[in-house]
Amino acid sequence: KDISTQSTNLTQLSNSLADTVASIGADGKIPGNMLDNGSFERGPDSFTGWCSTATVVTLQAPHYGTKAAKISAGGASVISQNATVVKGRRYRFGVWAKQDGGTVIQDANNTKFMIADANGLLSGDKFGPFTSTFTEVFTEWTATKDTEAAFQLTAMLSAGNMYFDDVYV
Repeated sequence: KDISTQSTNLTQLSNSLADTVASIGADGKIPGNMLDNGSFERGPDSFTGWCSTATVVTLQAPHYGTKAAKISAGGASVISQNATVVKGRRYRFGVWAKQDGGTVIQDANNTKFMIADANGLLSGDKFGPFTSTFTEVFTEWTATKDTEAAFQLTAMLSAGNMYFDDVYV
């Protein structure tokens, strides 16, 4: 029993180390990124909002690495991570995105980049639809105050899936 447990533990450690190495490689493609694990190589780590319609998946052809965030039809989904912003600075919030054929946006007002703080929405720009090939999309925003901002990818689909990889601020 002890050897079996040790073997399982070593396999888990090996997988964790492989994910970390992949994450370092992928995250290194975005120098100065304010978001942690923007490549999703460490799964859902550092982001919030994961649910049945917002998951991390392994893809045959991600933008970089092996994993990406997937938002599926079935309800409103929000993937979010906080970062501190400074008044007067301009920020680019971007991601590499694609979608499956037949994907339908149910609510364009809830399919967008959102930047918010504890007092409410700071910025919101719609995105999509996308092609079946990863394409960079982004919004630019100038902070009007020093604050802890939530950088959010939101989508509400009635059919299909959208994929997001290498998100950055």
